[in-house]
Amino acid sequence: MTITTTPLDEHGSHFELAELDLLATYAGTPPPFPLRIPSSGRIASEREVLLRAAGGSLAERGLATAEEPIGMAADLVAALRGHHSSVDLVLAHQGTLTGFAAMIHGDRAVLCGQPIGGTPGPVAVMTVAYDALADTLANLLPEIAAAPTLPITFPPGAVGDDPAVEALAAVLPSVTGRGQLGVVRGPGDEKRPFELSWLDGPAGRVRIDQDDRGWVSVNPLRHNELVRLIREAAALARQ
Repeated sequence: MTITTTPLDEHGSHFELAELDLLATYAGTPPPFPLRIPSSGRIASEREVLLRAAGGSLAERGLATAEEPIGMAADLVAALRGHHSSVDLVLAHQGTLTGFAAMIHGDRAVLCGQPIGGTPGPVAVMTVAYDALADTLANLLPEIAAAPTLPITFPPGAVGDDPAVEALAAVLPSVTGRGQLGVVRGPGDEKRPFELSWLDGPAGRVRIDQDDRGWVSVNPLRHNELVRLIREAAALARQ
């Protein structure tokens, strides 16, 4: 899956990295995980030139005036400043790693998507009604059946000849994709109240969980269950 196959490409606005850097600087806060926005310029004078050019580019596209951002750029700045939580989604599929971040802001969310494998790419941004956020995120997922396996559990430090590891290798002889879903609360909250990881293989999808003691459990993950968990994450972010 790439950024160009999502609703973001059809309905959103695209921002170059320097433009995002400028808007985040104006907002006074960095973009949320998993977005990767490097600082423009190696020295202060170079950064000033690059950010001035980014401001000019935004103005040419009707996303800024000489004084402030407007349109989608203004929505993005408002969300950066005012969001109290965000939902993050990372998808690796068909050789592409894409990160999505949805900042909850009032009765809507500002959803950003970016290719983050290797050199980060431009960011697509769109606004979504909060009630439509879970469905929008679910539509980003490749639909893959659950792997036909019983639950597998193995302890910390398990090695290749451990029966549980061998069972996992049989279920996942190779990894064709992976995903991560999480919720981040506002500033000051160091814990992620929700986090989910999964792997895709030739036989299907499995959920990967690790407890505080380092034990790992592997369970089949159905698509409708993953969609339910996305709804749970979106609801948690709204609280």
